[in-house]
This record gives sequence, C-alpha cells and structure tokens, in this order.
Amino acid sequence: INDNYTVLTTDRIIKITAFGKTITLPTAVGNTGREFIIDNASAGDVTVDGNASETIEGSLTQIVPSSSAMVIYSDGSNFRII
Repeated sequence: INDNYTVLTTDRIIKITAFGKTITLPTAVGNTGREFIIDNASAGDVTVDGNASETIEGSLTQIVPSSSAMVIYSDGSNFRII
C-alpha cells in the first residue's frame, strides 16, 4: 500500500511503503478475534485509525514508526495491540 487505505476484513497483512499515510480499520463489532498486521516499510510514521469512535488500546489512533509493525485484534467492540 502506498496511499491511504481502508482495511478489509479479508486482509491479514497490510504493508505500507509510503510514509504519512493513514490506515483505517474496519469495524471491530462483529469481528471478534480478527487480527491484522500493520507493517510499516516506509521511511516515516504511518497512522492507524480506528473505525468511527472505536479505539485502539483506548486511543482513536496509533502511530506505527518506520520499519516497525503492529499486530492488533478486535475484542468485539474495539482493537487491542498484541
């Protein structure tokens, strides 16, 4: 991915190759246990945004630094980081 992207429930690994982009998660509701790996292969930060008011570890967004990855899963109402 080299642009802003909305994750599909059928996605598993989302590799981002351009920094400064926003990755928007699908709803956590109805997707309990669904995991996603956000792999930032770019030279800068990318933002991961929860769906609407859903949170990721209690925040509306999380930053994935360059050359890092985030593994997240739905707890049925929000997302948690593993």
